[in-house]
Amino acid sequence: MKSRIRFFLLFILSLSFLTACGDEVKVIKATIESNGIQKEYTDAPSIKMIETAVNSTKKEHGAIDVGPSEYKIILDYNDDKTTRYDLHLNIEKGSGYLIRGSLDSLFRLKNKDAKKLIELITK
Repeated sequence: MKSRIRFFLLFILSLSFLTACGDEVKVIKATIESNGIQKEYTDAPSIKMIETAVNSTKKEHGAIDVGPSEYKIILDYNDDKTTRYDLHLNIEKGSGYLIRGSLDSLFRLKNKDAKKLIELITK
């Protein structure tokens, strides 16, 4: 009898673990806002490109003196969380950076990612 109870408990624990591992948090919508106009992206290629740009940034160190951002990126996740970034782009140079939260967190975009964001925004 004890072995059946142990087996049952082990089975339930294993099932719980497998179910928890399948709950991957992912972006379900990306919004880019400029001058009160919002463009929403729900297609996989656009979301992946925006996510790649955000996730491949490099933190800049030192004092930051910037004006207001021209764009905002809002990422909505399937777990009901939202992340917001201020996006600064230099369209002429094909470069840019993100600020998340306070001004002491500036992240430089890779030039190729900045160019892809510029292309997406200006379509």
